[in-house]
Amino acid sequence: MRSPTSRRRWAAALVSLAIGLSLAGAATGPDPGAKTASPSPDADAAAIEAVLLGRVRMQEWRPAEGTTLKVAFAAYAALPGDQAERLSKLLESRRQRVQDAIITAVRLCEQHDFQEPDLDRLRRRIWLRLDQTNPELGVEQVLIGEFEFYTD
Repeated sequence: MRSPTSRRRWAAALVSLAIGLSLAGAATGPDPGAKTASPSPDADAAAIEAVLLGRVRMQEWRPAEGTTLKVAFAAYAALPGDQAERLSKLLESRRQRVQDAIITAVRLCEQHDFQEPDLDRLRRRIWLRLDQTNPELGVEQVLIGEFEFYTD
């Protein structure tokens, strides 16, 4: 029998896989069975790309819960191809501010936020914090990959 932490790691891996597959499906274009008038030349420009915002590895003691949380993940921004290039250039000078915003959002999360199968609350908190502190980035969606969560 697997431990609860092991099950969470498997669930997180499956969520990451599902997100990757959905991005791959979105990048391939419209459904082949769908009716279209003519192929659009802008179809390639509308392809979704994931830009790495940062990797987080942190350990935090939470005395109210009597536990130590260990969290590790990679945060990505999903954007259309033309905006992804712009974001990559902006991140060169703002990498530390983005990293601080992500860490602050993670520390504001409750323990049960890390146990959600799709990590909606965590992704929402990160997006809100980035939108407050760095609105010029224009991040519309945050994706979480390589997620690991442990409690001691």
